Amino acid sequence: MSPRRAKADTVRPVGIYGYYLRVTPEELNRAQADDGWAREFVYDRCRSGGPLDERWFGVDKAWEGIFYVLAQAGLPHQLIDGRVLISPAYGEPPTPRYFDTDEVAAIARFLALQPFAELVVAADGETAPGAGVYRPEGECDDLYWKFITQRAVGLPEFFAEAAKAGDAVVLHLAF
Repeated sequence: MSPRRAKADTVRPVGIYGYYLRVTPEELNRAQADDGWAREFVYDRCRSGGPLDERWFGVDKAWEGIFYVLAQAGLPHQLIDGRVLISPAYGEPPTPRYFDTDEVAAIARFLALQPFAELVVAADGETAPGAGVYRPEGECDDLYWKFITQRAVGLPEFFAEAAKAGDAVVLHLAF
């Protein structure tokens, strides 16, 4: 085996991690008015948030599978990936994105209709690869869908609490 091949086999692929962050309407307004403040605010919160932080919810690399499941379940596109919050820097994707308070309430109502695990079971797993859904291990098998379910299990509660508090939500995909 060539040294180049051996090195390539030891490199772990870099992933995109998904984070949801509850923000007050005032914080959302400030973020919309000031790209610099928004970047610092969102990036700092997503780096420091954790499972005990009620304003932060991380879904790891499952974000794209979650988007796919929600789309399969009939959630409108704008309620899946939100709207661009700040202008992307050259070469960056348009993230973070956001959902205003009305959209958060609509998402919360949708997620309250059926347990997320049931949405995963109902999703058409056969079309996921063709839809470009990221799979950490490359396959859309039972293990993958279990991964999606585990990462999204708290998402309905997160959106319900955000809606109850009158918060907006920022979606950030971090590289």
